[in-house]
Amino acid sequence: DDYKDEILYDLTRINESLDKCRACLIGISNKLNFTQNLDPRVLSSLGSEKITFAVYDAEELGDILEERAEVAFYENVLKEGVISLCAAIAAQNHGDARKALQLLRKAGEIAERTQNKIVSSDHVKKAQNELERDNHTEYIKGMPLQAQVVLLAIFLISKYAPNRTIISGDVYEVYKELSNIIPGVKSLTIRRTSDYINE
Repeated sequence: DDYKDEILYDLTRINESLDKCRACLIGISNKLNFTQNLDPRVLSSLGSEKITFAVYDAEELGDILEERAEVAFYENVLKEGVISLCAAIAAQNHGDARKALQLLRKAGEIAERTQNKIVSSDHVKKAQNELERDNHTEYIKGMPLQAQVVLLAIFLISKYAPNRTIISGDVYEVYKELSNIIPGVKSLTIRRTSDYINE
């Protein structure tokens, strides 16, 4: 992070060392509060002006998908309504064009995998379920090991005592047992474990 801040700071000051040209810094992020994590020196040098772009609506996403589908699929492979369904699902989930494209691609893969020559709305629904499952898996893989162990403790309690109300004390007890048998996991305090539960 310090290295990143140094680079940004140098870039915001670069015009002081330029004689025959001027540099302008443009940052694009889908996180509205990303500047809050910047070094105060960088923020004061930026003199930034913010422009917020509206998320894509279903119609705009449909146009993007139509354009890509012409290149990605043979003619008449997509059943009527497939693109509008992908666009509607993506529009409900923050209007992300990448997610819409991912959904259409995955629907095509499922159709191909099941030896269907036509991509239907059912393939889109299956694709949505697969992508959601994949996203959860990737998120868990990216969690710190300690957080994964806390999550495992919650999972084990819910699996072996499904009707039991899960309380943090129970999670901590199971977590402590797991940390004793999993190599490289040092026991956290109950307070730190509670932080992971909240996350």
